[in-house]
Amino acid sequence: MDGIISSASLIFTSITLLFTVWQKSIQESIEISTELDYRDLANKHKELKITLFSKALPLTIFASLATVIYFPVAINIILEAYQTIFSCIISKEIECSYRVLKTVFILIELSLFSLSLNLWLILSKILRKNYYLNQNRSNFS
Repeated sequence: MDGIISSASLIFTSITLLFTVWQKSIQESIEISTELDYRDLANKHKELKITLFSKALPLTIFASLATVIYFPVAINIILEAYQTIFSCIISKEIECSYRVLKTVFILIELSLFSLSLNLWLILSKILRKNYYLNQNRSNFS
């Protein structure tokens, strides 16, 4: 269990570090004003595509894959916890103990899931902005 927690926390830390470093450029891509001069808008559209394909998309995929990879382990831990709780209620013979490491792993998995969900929402905003700029490309080409 220690190895799984170590790898999950290392991956989570890597994803959050990349998100922190890239957040400014990702946010700038989302906030591109469509009221700019057509030349400026064309340059911003190029920057948006670079941010989309080099930062937002890879980070979203990486976070989602990490969440999916550890999901079966999390489900097994949750099922085991329910079985233990149920057994403790029914039978007084089974020792009921709190397992900190398994709880920490569930916390890491939930954090990965929420970060992945947030990244998908951010990615959808960038894709909508890119779609809008592609539709109006003839105005600034």
